[in-house]
Amino acid sequence: MGSQRPHYAVEKRYRSTLNENYAALARTLSSEAIQRICGTESRDGPVQMEGTSSGLKDEKGAASRQRKTATLSETIETISIITRCCTREAKNLEQLRSSVEAMRNRVQQMLDGKPLASSEHHGGEQGQL
Repeated sequence: MGSQRPHYAVEKRYRSTLNENYAALARTLSSEAIQRICGTESRDGPVQMEGTSSGLKDEKGAASRQRKTATLSETIETISIITRCCTREAKNLEQLRSSVEAMRNRVQQMLDGKPLASSEHHGGEQGQL
């Protein structure tokens, strides 16, 4: 049995590290910024992390496993929401860049004294002011 003690110590450190990482993940999911993003993007509202505690060791272990499972599920959903947000914002940014480039070209044409193209001129009368 003495030869198994090092293994138990390693396993205990492993479980401890995993539990710390799950706790950090749960804190991240409940952060204000994540809640704000998820609250505006999710049909169900902000991500809610549930905490359950129980007095009995077996029930406590089961509750802990349920919390870990819930944390992983909420993490997957949150990543999905953030991915949709990033995709939408990337499209918006590209449209904005395109608009800025078009505006820059029109301003440069005006500075160069060139008439604006008829599609860009409000009255449809090219060259007349």
